[in-house]
Amino acid sequence: MGLGTWQLYGSKAMDRAVDAAIANNYRLFDSASSYGNEKELGNALQRHLKSGAIRRDDIHITTKINPTSTPNVAKTLNTTLQRLQLDHVDLLLVHRPPYRKEGQKNMWLAVEDMVKAGKARSIGVSNYEISHLEEMKKFASHWPPAVNQIEFHPRINRDALFYYMRENGIFLQAYSSLNPMYPFHYWYLMWEPKVRDMAKKYGVKPPAVLLSYALTLGAGVIPKSTNAEHIRDNYECVFKLTDEDIQQLNTLVKRHH
Repeated sequence: MGLGTWQLYGSKAMDRAVDAAIANNYRLFDSASSYGNEKELGNALQRHLKSGAIRRDDIHITTKINPTSTPNVAKTLNTTLQRLQLDHVDLLLVHRPPYRKEGQKNMWLAVEDMVKAGKARSIGVSNYEISHLEEMKKFASHWPPAVNQIEFHPRINRDALFYYMRENGIFLQAYSSLNPMYPFHYWYLMWEPKVRDMAKKYGVKPPAVLLSYALTLGAGVIPKSTNAEHIRDNYECVFKLTDEDIQQLNTLVKRHH
């Protein structure tokens, strides 16, 4: 369970989100060079580190780097580390697959070098499909990638990719669990009678059911919020749904992939 920082703009919003997250035992913070808020995240985390409320080893910092940075991965990551005020990140992801196979190879090899340099403890990918992952096998020294971060929720449960990753030891980290990327799915999903009935059954709010969906299936989640109450409520997702619950939620799927 982590805090996503996508679209968290401004130091006040970041401070509120990080303060609430740490108070509610969140220890994973997900960011990216393209989010434009690494400096704010770094400042917010440093306040807690300097106060002794948390230690560096207590938190897990993820950042993502765009494939357009292939020639300058080291420089881009160094800039990120300066903004975060850290000497390494715990997980470095390639934000999306490069358009060309040669670009994919060059990007991944450059990211592997960041592990050798001690700038990243582990590495992975984001938004990769089976074809991209199969291609990686041909040149990767670090195989499998530790993580593939993808959109994953009852509307888009990505069966084929999900099972491929499980068979190959790649951890699935779900984004957009509460705010699907496809238009209108957020409201339809949150207000689905099956989701709301399940929330009543477990005495939680609908977001907790949607987050528990991924957790029950063995995936990680990184919901984003600046609202302290929502951040606290989201932590209610740490419970398991039954097989019947999962089957019911899977009937909501929309097969876009």
